Amino acid sequence: IPMTFDGVLWPKDFRSLSVATSVVEIDLSTYFPIVYCQLAIPFLQKFYLHCATPIAIVITIKLAKLLVYLCPEQSQSEESTARKSARLAIADKCIIFVVMMLYPGLSRRIFEIFRCHDMKHEQLGSRLYHDYSVICWQDEHLIAVFFAIMGIVFFSIGIPIAMIFGLWRNRDSLHDKSHPKHRDTLRRFGYLYSSYEPYYWWWEIVIVCHKCFMTSVLV
Repeated sequence: IPMTFDGVLWPKDFRSLSVATSVVEIDLSTYFPIVYCQLAIPFLQKFYLHCATPIAIVITIKLAKLLVYLCPEQSQSEESTARKSARLAIADKCIIFVVMMLYPGLSRRIFEIFRCHDMKHEQLGSRLYHDYSVICWQDEHLIAVFFAIMGIVFFSIGIPIAMIFGLWRNRDSLHDKSHPKHRDTLRRFGYLYSSYEPYYWWWEIVIVCHKCFMTSVLV
């Protein structure tokens, strides 16, 4: 909250608490200066690091998933096949969980790239609000804007669309325990719908969009 509504004079203790809770958002750049002051990096590099974090995590999980898929079972029984299927479903669940943790913080940082401050002195022009050494709409900022637009399309907008598509495609097996795919669907997407009534299987997407609005658009 203090990062989004930074115009409010929040108490110092509350700000410190908000920094501590940023570990939930898997924002590594927040902890670099705490470990060693020279590890503090400029805002644009924080942006690139934050954008690369979900990609690196997803690739790591996908590689582990591939190894599980390629690893031959000692037996080809129905039980071993079901066990392998369960492992693959759990890997997908891990990806969804990590993306959900990253979503609010990364969406906020993506939109912060567009937050510029017009300086009173004409020669100073427009500067990036979180790093006054960066001139807006020139050179390195334009590169960051390009990646920010890609982030909005594929992350801030793409994630809710992918979630609703995944749930809709498996809608018949969400709550039907007799459905052959029910167990795998529950392992993969249970985090998104199991807490809601069957009719409102889509409600988590509404909450995700609300998070995007509260932490990003209000920036």
